[in-house]
Amino acid sequence: MKQSPLQVLLDEFGTQARIFTVNYWHETAPDVDLNGIASELHFAIEQRFAEAGMKVLQAT
Repeated sequence: MKQSPLQVLLDEFGTQARIFTVNYWHETAPDVDLNGIASELHFAIEQRFAEAGMKVLQAT
């Protein structure tokens, strides 16, 4: 399978937030934990935000 492009959509503007949806495609074997892949992606996004000086606030 060729690599499919990542799709990032801006859903909403808030007073202190921008809400995005990230769509990605990943070919996996049946025994691969898809939640683990999603978690790795979330941590990578958070790390890139931190490197750019952006703080991710906890939802209330």
